[in-house]
Amino acid sequence: MSTATINLVHETETQRRHARVKLPVRLTVKDKEGGLHTFSIADISASGFSIEIKNNELVSGYLYQGVLLFKINTVEFRLPVAFTAKYL
Repeated sequence: MSTATINLVHETETQRRHARVKLPVRLTVKDKEGGLHTFSIADISASGFSIEIKNNELVSGYLYQGVLLFKINTVEFRLPVAFTAKYL
């Protein structure tokens, strides 16, 4: 079985390929033990999102399953996501 090589590159705001926007989005995710955690999304783009964690709830390199909840006025959109934490 082969694994994909992931190259992380820090980009300045002017070098970004995808614009990052701030939206009223929350992330609900199950941790490795099955506990649920809810986080506010700091910003989101076509290539990912960033969150602020306080108590090391996530582990780098682990594949998480979660739901992004977009709440705009009285309308809610739920988007299932699978993601890997890259930088903590």
